[in-house]
Amino acid sequence: MWSDEQLAGWLEGEGSFFLQQRRAWISASSTDHDVVVEVARALGTSAMGPRQNPRPNRKPYWSVSLTGKRALVTMLRVYPFLGERRRATIQSVLSRWEHEIPGVGSGRRGISRGPRNVKR
Repeated sequence: MWSDEQLAGWLEGEGSFFLQQRRAWISASSTDHDVVVEVARALGTSAMGPRQNPRPNRKPYWSVSLTGKRALVTMLRVYPFLGERRRATIQSVLSRWEHEIPGVGSGRRGISRGPRNVKR
């Protein structure tokens, strides 16, 4: 089982954190099938692939994604172990999510407001 620190390290290099159509997402891909399977297991989801890279002479790749509340909770779990740029991205996702989704401030969705001015 991967620790939050290990998961953060892998997502720092391979992952993306974003808000799309009012839904939080974590997405990542790699040509290392075994690693993607382990990450998917740690996230409680499954690996997708193999997919063929459209560029010539590239290896097939596998991907993993997490959406919604589970993505937000995972963002909060790995946040303290990420670099400055990824932390800023997560703060932006959380801020936009708070403002775009009705009822978030009321606690109706069961997610804390997220990190505020967290020092590393």
